[in-house]
Amino acid sequence: MESPFTYSKPITGQWFIGREAESRTLSNLLTQGENILISEPPKSGKGSLIRQTFLSLKSRGCQFIPVFVELMSIRSKEDFILRLGSETLKAAFSTPQDYSNAIASLLPNTHFIFDSEAFSRSGEILSLNWDMDSHDISAIISLPYRIGATTGKKIFVTLSEFQNIALTDGQYEICQAFETLFGTLDASEHTYASYIISGSRVNAMEQILRGPSRLGRFTERIQFGEIDTRIIIDHVIKGF
Repeated sequence: MESPFTYSKPITGQWFIGREAESRTLSNLLTQGENILISEPPKSGKGSLIRQTFLSLKSRGCQFIPVFVELMSIRSKEDFILRLGSETLKAAFSTPQDYSNAIASLLPNTHFIFDSEAFSRSGEILSLNWDMDSHDISAIISLPYRIGATTGKKIFVTLSEFQNIALTDGQYEICQAFETLFGTLDASEHTYASYIISGSRVNAMEQILRGPSRLGRFTERIQFGEIDTRIIIDHVIKGF
């Protein structure tokens, strides 16, 4: 074949096969401002689907900012909120002054600051100057919508390995903030941003989204079908 297939990385373009229907569905839901749930086993192609869909949207002229938030190592609600906020700001803005201005204008009356020393030392964009409270959590979770409204570009936030919020001390507080946000957005606000909530531990995701939390009610689920083996065989043959 022309080059070896890399199983450990997302694939796009000519290597992306068998999930075209799921990609079209994801594309349509994102352009409609829906929030998405993808709960499938590890190595099933979740990252490839998301990235290929983003490429397809860009090729069609859709103006958006992709945000990727990896949650594998989070262990507290502070970890989650600071990472979500920092990655969102990093994707939408580019300079320390931009970050400082954005935090001041988009996160007023919160405990978030831009600490220039912390940024110089570790690249940390978002810092806390006091203990985080529920208002801070809500402000960060709704941040993509405010950025979308000010920039005129949709913000698509992918939360990978979302089941790991169950390892934090604020699982239900975080889910409640998402529920409140999704349940109160009006028709125009829906168009500013979308979350893609992605998880690999299916049972853990089910407990989070269908248990005490009602977050699953506010998302559209994309389920993976079985890929036709004939498609795989044809693709392999064409590669030789």
